[in-house]
Amino acid sequence: MTITRGIWTGLLACLVLVGCSENFGIPPVPPGTLVLPTSEGSVGPVFARSGVSLAGGPDVFFVGTNSGLFRADVSSAEAVWTPAHPGKITDNGEPAFFSIDGLDVDASGSVVVFESSLGAADDEVYLSLNRGDSFDNVRIPNLILRDVDRVGALSPSDAHPDGSCVVVQFPEVHVWDTVAADWRESMLPWVPEQIGPVSSSREHVVVAAFRDSLWRFLISADGGVTFVESTISTDQTLLDAAIGPSGQVVYATASGVVVGGTTHAGTFIAIDVRHLAGAFRFAGLTPGSNSLVQGIVGGVAGAALELTFPVADEGLVATAGGGAAMSRVDGMLAICGSTCGEREFRGRDLLWTALAADPREPGFVYLGRRDNRVRYGDAQGEMIDLGTPRFPSLLQSILPDVNTAQGVFVGSYGVHYRPDHALGGVWEERVAGQDSYLQILGPGSPVQPIAMERDPGGDVIWMGTSEGDGVYRTNNEALLWERMNDGFGPPGVGEDGLATVPRVTAFAFDRSEVFIGSLRGGVWTLDSSDNSWSQMNTGLPDAMGVPVDSCCFDVADTNVDVRDLVALDDGTLLAATAWGVFRRGRSASAWSFSGDGITSSDLFALAPHPTDSDLIVAGGRGTPMNPAWLFLSDDGGQSWLPVGSSLLARFASDIVWSNPDRSELVVLLQGSGAWRLDLDP
Repeated sequence: MTITRGIWTGLLACLVLVGCSENFGIPPVPPGTLVLPTSEGSVGPVFARSGVSLAGGPDVFFVGTNSGLFRADVSSAEAVWTPAHPGKITDNGEPAFFSIDGLDVDASGSVVVFESSLGAADDEVYLSLNRGDSFDNVRIPNLILRDVDRVGALSPSDAHPDGSCVVVQFPEVHVWDTVAADWRESMLPWVPEQIGPVSSSREHVVVAAFRDSLWRFLISADGGVTFVESTISTDQTLLDAAIGPSGQVVYATASGVVVGGTTHAGTFIAIDVRHLAGAFRFAGLTPGSNSLVQGIVGGVAGAALELTFPVADEGLVATAGGGAAMSRVDGMLAICGSTCGEREFRGRDLLWTALAADPREPGFVYLGRRDNRVRYGDAQGEMIDLGTPRFPSLLQSILPDVNTAQGVFVGSYGVHYRPDHALGGVWEERVAGQDSYLQILGPGSPVQPIAMERDPGGDVIWMGTSEGDGVYRTNNEALLWERMNDGFGPPGVGEDGLATVPRVTAFAFDRSEVFIGSLRGGVWTLDSSDNSWSQMNTGLPDAMGVPVDSCCFDVADTNVDVRDLVALDDGTLLAATAWGVFRRGRSASAWSFSGDGITSSDLFALAPHPTDSDLIVAGGRGTPMNPAWLFLSDDGGQSWLPVGSSLLARFASDIVWSNPDRSELVVLLQGSGAWRLDLDP
């Protein structure tokens, strides 16, 4: 593999060995020092989503799902969905994956606004003025009302040079003042039963109400809104409306589209009307139809529950409540929710929680979902569904059974085993000997594995758990498990410096030695003479980034978090922490910092190349200031280079070399699914 390096001298001089968080860390590595993948793409099966909403502008369209916002650039030959926003950003800056319930894009494609909600949580509104590259939380205007009824994107105008948005919380209409960073309020003439679509031009806003009225508002030079007039009255439910630059309104009902008093008849259950390229264009869904037809004032379209035009002169988007596919009908781009076109554009699964490469089949991986479902297949192709183990739980670990052709273990609520990939195959429980401290099912309750690994000899499988259950092992293919917790102390809160049972995140092996990495405990090693664990944390950072002292045992040793742990061929141990990578040689007495070149030090995963341990990949959480989240070392973890990717500022929770021969990686991105990167074809 050829890796281009830059000049490092002087750039990393400010790096402190420990105690320096990413907020005060080193500057980004200069351009030219990136490892550039030859290709990247999402991994895993497509699946239907609920609550899908769509909106588009010139050459770009967005789909709102029950797990965030996606974007596709249709000007590109590879117009694939890429994550644009998780749906919510928490108070501490963490992404939370919420449903996108309202979505709109202005005619220029530069202004994107969406409303997110989940269950009983308050709605939130996010606004982008740069085609969805970044979003600001503009909050909801009226906190007392809590719910947002409609959102609309406002094109750039004299009052809003960069664009803005409108939010309806009936009976109120609010326009966001980008200069004052506040809302301007106007009242609807009366309280409607329900608010329909919102449409806007440079100076006008139209709000459709269920069931029989349209109101138009004029945006004043100072950004406020003023009620102008009631535009129409009809006994039909208003499905959509659009407004031209002069304020002319077109509206659509179930029986047709009305333009300038002329009705273009049709039977619709959904319709979208836009003013594009100087003319009104619309597309609608006719009941029972699977065809897609559209045009300029007079066309109809089918096979969709929601429609929009993503391209100014020649496009529309439609969805049937789950997924999307692209086709060209009469020279126009279409997205419909069934097999209606040339290319599929469905959202990728965001709910993966476990990942494992299959060492028996290069390029093939296992993926585990939050709902306990397991998939298997080529990282660049189709995947098959292996079903779910008996007990629904959060699946967090997968271990291919290298002693069989297709066997696999998964850790969910207990360990489950499937001997093959055959259609109709079943999962077997392998929980004998487990006895969780959480007696959910009474004595002998299964544990919750978060790490499983087979030792190099191949006879013993090790299992690390959460909830104070510690470490188990088996030497008979998981038919009977043995608890191995001597040296830890009791589960729960430690007293008088006594270590508690840690949350085991990883196993590492060197010769006959066994090591574990853990949260609330750091690194431990097993004394084979009495099968007792002891800590080896000297030099590792505690929760405050302060190195653990070797002089004496302290309760702070239990506050060391190691997210991943690997052993290299020469016996060197590498640990991934919130403060970077730390290294300990086979004969060393303490850990030392080994993260030169890592710009986002909040790390979660390490992956040595299976046949060349000089090559190691580290993954963590990128930030807006340091958006790289994947790093490569070719000197055994002593120095690192960022891996360039279009998926900036992501959060990598797991990494595998899915096909080592062609340097293919698969990474699990929290809330963004699984992705493949080829570093060397």
